[in-house]
Amino acid sequence: MPFRALYCLGEHLKFVAQNFTHFEEKCHQLWLAELNRVLKPKGLLILSVHGEPILNRCKDEDLVRGPMHIEKTNYEKLYRTFFEYGFFFYRCYDEKYMSEGGLDSEIFGITFISKKYIIKHWCDKFTLLEHDEGAIQNWQDWVVLRKK
Repeated sequence: MPFRALYCLGEHLKFVAQNFTHFEEKCHQLWLAELNRVLKPKGLLILSVHGEPILNRCKDEDLVRGPMHIEKTNYEKLYRTFFEYGFFFYRCYDEKYMSEGGLDSEIFGITFISKKYIIKHWCDKFTLLEHDEGAIQNWQDWVVLRKK
């Protein structure tokens, strides 16, 4: 599965944009394995995720809920799952529209990932150096990882 936006800044630094915000969990595991493979020891990985700040904004802000494709009726389930598991993915885009653009609507949607989830599931091969919630316009979180 190709990266949507992977910026290779040498063997010691990789920047990934919009992969961990839109794809399902298995894709994340595959990408992390590949990034672990191509990064030198102690190399840095910088990426963004949808986290708690944008999820909280979805509760009350119609202008945020629209682009995030969240109905008020399903917000509570999403919120509960995020806080229980730390991860929530949902399919929300039109299947026909996605296939025309070469994307699979089964794996492409909206994803929320918590710091707790990152520590539990990503830190076997990476050390979490920074998790800056809402750093990107209070919409996405910056995550900085170092390869072990």
